[in-house]
Amino acid sequence: MNGLVPWNMIPKGTDAIPIAIISLNDAADRRESLIESGFPPEWVRGYWPATDMRNTPQEEVMQNDAYIKMKKTYGRDILPGEMGCLFSHRSVINWFAEHSEASLLVIFEDDVIPMNSNSYNKLAALTSFLDIKAKSGSAFMCHLGPRRSQWEKSFSRKIYSSELRSNDLGLYYHFKENCNMWLAHAYIISKEAAIRYSRSSICPDFLADDWNRITRQSDISFLSVVPGLFTQTDIASSSIDPGGLRAGSSSNSNSAELLSLFDKLEREIKSAPILKSKCRIVWKRIRLFFVVCIRNIPKKWNPE
Repeated sequence: MNGLVPWNMIPKGTDAIPIAIISLNDAADRRESLIESGFPPEWVRGYWPATDMRNTPQEEVMQNDAYIKMKKTYGRDILPGEMGCLFSHRSVINWFAEHSEASLLVIFEDDVIPMNSNSYNKLAALTSFLDIKAKSGSAFMCHLGPRRSQWEKSFSRKIYSSELRSNDLGLYYHFKENCNMWLAHAYIISKEAAIRYSRSSICPDFLADDWNRITRQSDISFLSVVPGLFTQTDIASSSIDPGGLRAGSSSNSNSAELLSLFDKLEREIKSAPILKSKCRIVWKRIRLFFVVCIRNIPKKWNPE
């Protein structure tokens, strides 16, 4: 695909954008599934070797300084697979920050699938648009497949551009005070954001997909594409948490609590036996007004 090249095949002195697919060395079946879903074979064969901590004894993991800090952050034991996932993302971002001449890096995990056959063309258009911002020194990450339930609960505003509109791309800027977004299966990071991320992740206290904490500590703007371009497959079992032990965590902010209250009120209104229909109509109008006010201003993106 024009302009998008595997991270280890980038010619020097070009404007090519590197692609890094994080994958364990023994995950050949996952990489084959990527090719079957439409990923260019050269992207997949040039994958970034993931840090494998699946068989690391928990006692050894608990002695790691990052583990100690993350346990304090999330109030629970951190799984070896979660540590390996963080170190994998950190290593490829550090490589990009220190050794690449490119202005953008696209990162995938090996359990992703395109939302449709046009996802790759849209990715090329999106990177073309964001490349200009990255070359100007903007520090940002762009999520390529946020879950709808998480995106709807994050305060955001739409970025308007004729280039985005012509490619049917919806790009949103998320406020750092309430970036209630998780999952790290597909995203874009700018050069300046990678440099800031590298500094803040020397001894991190965040998980690989805790975008709230990552963007706030690294002072990075967080964007997302809605509808998403890539999602996680339901077929592949988790290599981070094969036993299903991971507990969901998030950094609660006042904004997140406000949206939680909205959801609670909505449930109570729906279950009210009296004036149920009228309450629903009023509630829908209130929520619509709330969402529109947050998401549709300003009409231009002024990155930090």
